[in-house]
Amino acid sequence: MHYTLVLFLVLLTSTMSVGQNIKWNADSPLVWEDFQGPVDASSRFHAQTQSGVKYSFRWQSSYSKTTYTFEVFSYCDKSLSWVKSSKATDKLLAHEQLHFDISELHARKLKQTIAMTTFTKRYDSEIKNLFKENQRERELMQEQYDRETEHMKNRDNQLKWQQYVAEELNRLEKYTGSEIVN
Repeated sequence: MHYTLVLFLVLLTSTMSVGQNIKWNADSPLVWEDFQGPVDASSRFHAQTQSGVKYSFRWQSSYSKTTYTFEVFSYCDKSLSWVKSSKATDKLLAHEQLHFDISELHARKLKQTIAMTTFTKRYDSEIKNLFKENQRERELMQEQYDRETEHMKNRDNQLKWQQYVAEELNRLEKYTGSEIVN
């Protein structure tokens, strides 16, 4: 007997509205008009990029073979990203873009991990654990980036980070597409 079962699971890393998300695209970097969220006037920072990674998956089982199809992508939520207009400079925008690039890097790392994983009947918890670990690593890298660049004030480290992230994105270029089949 042949049967097909499809399951969708979407984990959101923040509350998101339709039309407020930008998927990462190498040909469409962030522009200041993308920072539409309410400004946190009390913040000591000049801007905030609210980016992250989302995924969904479905599985299809036929006889003894199960196929998992994942959609993984990085996003920037325009409604939660903001800039103090008097501080909007090209250097600051480049710093904020790299936060988005780091999210894209972790989307690709998650796709790479998924591609190398053999899932069991406990696939649901296995996928959740992979995602949680990926997000923990992404958050740590975001914090390290801000710490080492002193929130863009250390120009030399800013350039080192831009080079490092660009190299890593190139290394994981085969994971650019949002869909991966396992």
